[in-house]
Amino acid sequence: MTDVTLVACAKNEGPYLLEWIAYHRRLGFKEIVVYDNGSTDGSARLLAGLAALGVITFRRQPDRPRRGPQFYAYTDAVRCCRTEWVMFLDLDEYLVLERVSTLPELLRRFDDEVSQVGFNWRVFGSSGRKEPGEGLIIERFLSASLPQQPVNAHLKSVTRCDRIALVNVHAAFLSEGIAVHPDETPVQFGKVHGISQEIRPAAGRVHHYAVKSEAEFLGKIARGRGTIAAGQPQKKRGNPAQLFKSLDLNDLHCPDLLAVAPAIRADMAELAARLEAAEASPLFRLSRALRQRWSGIGQRLRVPTARIAMKPGEQLRPSSEAAGKIGPFGRGRRKAP
Repeated sequence: MTDVTLVACAKNEGPYLLEWIAYHRRLGFKEIVVYDNGSTDGSARLLAGLAALGVITFRRQPDRPRRGPQFYAYTDAVRCCRTEWVMFLDLDEYLVLERVSTLPELLRRFDDEVSQVGFNWRVFGSSGRKEPGEGLIIERFLSASLPQQPVNAHLKSVTRCDRIALVNVHAAFLSEGIAVHPDETPVQFGKVHGISQEIRPAAGRVHHYAVKSEAEFLGKIARGRGTIAAGQPQKKRGNPAQLFKSLDLNDLHCPDLLAVAPAIRADMAELAARLEAAEASPLFRLSRALRQRWSGIGQRLRVPTARIAMKPGEQLRPSSEAAGKIGPFGRGRRKAP
């Protein structure tokens, strides 16, 4: 059976959680796992409530030294993974499939040698919005970059859990097998791992709402980068105005997801109604409170290691081919923090 876990690491992204979860539930993920990185906007309460209802799995990921919270969250997710495949997405990224309705349906097309499927970005701009306004993300932002814009060479990948040698935000390093685009063309990585030499979005892609409105972009800057440890100078992105300009790409009108917006709204309303109804149950409130306070504590007490065969005490290194191409998580071996 082809089953997939979707993993995200969130911080103060409460306004977007229900939409993102409702959207991706329709793509056939068996489990959606959301790690909370110290949110102060009520996100943890919402996520714990959804977990108490069985909608998602919720875990906490506090800041830790040396590496960003995404590295620790994704490593933990691989170790705890109960499905054949796993995919990492941010809360501003939406997987879009063509000619199939679910991700498992696409993955069943690939031979066993395929260990990873990489989806290129399609970066969306602000659509000229300075303030958030009303509506879903997929309704408010309909202007996108040209498909072959260089920034769209970035990948977001779904990978077989037992073939992950080292997690990476864009494309995990593999212990065996090959990576392909969703159209079955082999992925050729560029100088940086996780960036493909070809951009092939026809069979599937990831819509990346990288800036949203100007006001929302400033909130993103304040949250900092999930790939960088707290306290590091690179945590806060330099020159926000320049970064906004480079990502505010509004070249083409792209209403691809408008058709599914009514269904997403209905799913969000259903989830909100279930949460409201559950409030009357003391057992639900207790379950939510316990999840909000303790989720993930057990995992944090153990050394995060990838779910592959390892001898006790063995340290994990990327392959020799990958050693010179480590992307956002830095260079070197992985060991207990």
